[in-house]
Amino acid sequence: MADIVPLKVVKTTGNTTGLAEAQTGETVGISHGGTGQTTQQAAIDALTAVSAASTGQVLTKDSNGNAKFQTLSITVTDHEFNMHIGVI
Repeated sequence: MADIVPLKVVKTTGNTTGLAEAQTGETVGISHGGTGQTTQQAAIDALTAVSAASTGQVLTKDSNGNAKFQTLSITVTDHEFNMHIGVI
């Protein structure tokens, strides 16, 4: 399936005057179902706040269901496997 170019409503002084294709560089804000960004990485950053994460952290959720980056620790000793997500 091919990508499509979204349409936008054209308004002049508050009145709708037609439809037009969205132009390069125009974005759809998060509040309208978009990301507000023009690249894939910028969209990921905007939706996940990945830029605030440190190397080695994983995306998980807190007790309220909100996305959160935390450190992942894995240890293996004598046939035991332990994994801990959280502040170490």
